[in-house]
Amino acid sequence: MAESIGRITAHLAGPIEKISEEIISLINKNIKPPNPVGAGDVFVRAMYVVSDEINSFGGRFPAEEHNRLAALLIDSPVLVGHRKDKLPVARNFHSQLVTRDGSQWVKCYFYWLKNAEGAENLRHNIDGGIYKECSISFIYLFPECSVCAEDIRNCEHRPLQQLSSNGSSQIVHFNYRQIERVLETSLVYRGAQQNTAVTKELDLSFLNSVLTQPPLITQLSELPQSDTYLVVPNYQGLPVTVLVEQGKIAVRDAGGVLIERPTSAFETLKSLNDFVSARAVLLGLRGKQRCSQQELQRFLNYEQSPVSRLEIKLLPEPNLSQADISISSGASKISIIRHAFVTCDELSDAVSQYETREGCLIWPSADFLADGPGYTYCRDAQGESKTTFEISSCEGQDHYLMRFKRNEQSYSFILKQFNLNRLKHGGRFLAEVKENGQSFIQESARSPQAVIISGTIEKIERNEKGYLLQFSEPLRGTFAIRPVRLGSTRQYLFYMKNENHLRARP
Repeated sequence: MAESIGRITAHLAGPIEKISEEIISLINKNIKPPNPVGAGDVFVRAMYVVSDEINSFGGRFPAEEHNRLAALLIDSPVLVGHRKDKLPVARNFHSQLVTRDGSQWVKCYFYWLKNAEGAENLRHNIDGGIYKECSISFIYLFPECSVCAEDIRNCEHRPLQQLSSNGSSQIVHFNYRQIERVLETSLVYRGAQQNTAVTKELDLSFLNSVLTQPPLITQLSELPQSDTYLVVPNYQGLPVTVLVEQGKIAVRDAGGVLIERPTSAFETLKSLNDFVSARAVLLGLRGKQRCSQQELQRFLNYEQSPVSRLEIKLLPEPNLSQADISISSGASKISIIRHAFVTCDELSDAVSQYETREGCLIWPSADFLADGPGYTYCRDAQGESKTTFEISSCEGQDHYLMRFKRNEQSYSFILKQFNLNRLKHGGRFLAEVKENGQSFIQESARSPQAVIISGTIEKIERNEKGYLLQFSEPLRGTFAIRPVRLGSTRQYLFYMKNENHLRARP
């Protein structure tokens, strides 16, 4: 599946005039600056960075992707105008999911140092309404057609096309799926997202819970040492506590407030033997499909939502067993969550068995018994360690762009008069090196119809004669990039070294 870049626009929110110690703790925890910052060292602002509305390119972030995007935003840089030749002016340290004017938004908080060059000018321009809009640069893999759910680059539908059927109409768009990485957010003069606005007041209620949320890790080695660990799937749900109060189930949020709808959904505890209370995850479902946190929250607030039933997944307490749990009320039910208590040697296998798209929740046993938040492990959040290649067409031109990347180092070439069939049959193509390895992927505005071939590199060798690349599917084989001299110009030839069958999907 091909990587793609997208940018959308939103507006900056207003200032925090007094920086709380909780905010400072959050910055130091998530960014880990070499010299921890204090309340008098920084300015803090926020931006509504993406919503679930269709942007002017015909792209859309569906609400179920917002959790992943919010996690990837943390520790990303803030630039001005997507200028990669300038250093960042600020850094994102927190993000949250909010509802605004009926739309779902990802809102992120960023900070910069008061004693940095231009710091006061940046503050004045934001607070004075000059810098009002922002944009995000990101990598994603799959543009999902809103009509047929296929790759919109391959189907018959076109973004922003209006379709009419049975007296109703819809605007064709594509959903950003399989988001891999946020490269940066930028202050810009104008962008694609509509219906944004500036706010002078920031909602700091997130501070009540964010400092107890499970920290995100991308390597199991980041976990503290423990004799045993608890591993459970990471579902898109709300953390709650389930209790027995006057013979009935009561569901309370992290602040102890009673949540009405799930409480009223379960009337008795006849099949829960000796149950008193347990931590749990509250899920909203439509049929068998889990809904997003935002959709669940709207349902709990008696707003329009696709949620049609609730499930409560109890975390395993010492007095609970799988046989204890068999309660349901209509379509809603309570059950113990899938889980495993494992040793350090068994941890990797347990993660592979229980992880979802959002990864796993993991507790060292002592932390779990002490009601600690545990850790969110998501291997896909790493992103940087992948070794990948990509060959993509350029709209209206006969050359292609080829990039291969290892960790943070990228190499880019322009393939002149490239043709995949000719490559399969031994064709050789001139390749002009593009010095800034990442620039084309950030600057070029690929259309959704672009032909893109991508995959992973099993092996890469570099010497004085160029590169040897062993590609995986769909371009399985060994390819060479060799220097040649045309007159006084140094260029390269790109060709296949063996005769393995190539399979590629545009």
